[in-house]
Amino acid sequence: MIPKEKFYLETYGCKLNQADSDLIRGVLTKDFRETSEKEADVVIINSCGVIEKTERKIPPWNWYTTGFL
Repeated sequence: MIPKEKFYLETYGCKLNQADSDLIRGVLTKDFRETSEKEADVVIINSCGVIEKTERKIPPWNWYTTGFL
């Protein structure tokens, strides 16, 4: 059996964002396995770009240690 790729989904914002994340999670779990952000092959951040207060809640990402740069 081929191991599934791993994903991590982080959601910020309103209930609509949470509903969108639930849909995304439902689609992804068919082919991927959900895990922690440190173990994930793919990291998805679902946020509302309209509300500045929500954007301030997102923690800074260290792209160098996660391997994205």
